[in-house]
Amino acid sequence: MDCSFPLLERGTQGDLENMYFKENQMLKKYPLAVTSLIIGLLSFLHLFGLEKAILAIVLGGLALKAVPAAEEKGKRYAYAGVALGSLYVIVLVVFMAIKGPDMLNLIGKLR
Repeated sequence: MDCSFPLLERGTQGDLENMYFKENQMLKKYPLAVTSLIIGLLSFLHLFGLEKAILAIVLGGLALKAVPAAEEKGKRYAYAGVALGSLYVIVLVVFMAIKGPDMLNLIGKLR
């Protein structure tokens, strides 16, 4: 019985399985780097904020120390996590510098 997907060409299902296997191996091989990337992405969601961005930076830094220099893909994930966490912190600081005084005035009016 053939369990392949009818919409995919022959051989493509094996490619998808290989891609999944490689990504699964990446998660097992460099968990700090992948976690840093995921948390860096999640820090841009409303419920995940500054503390997640800082955690992404810290985990990315730890992953950069843990990943051997020859393993380029693991380092890319770690750099991406650090970059996303740093970008969120920069955006938050700029936003607070621009809108912070207005927010303080609004809070003062509410009291």
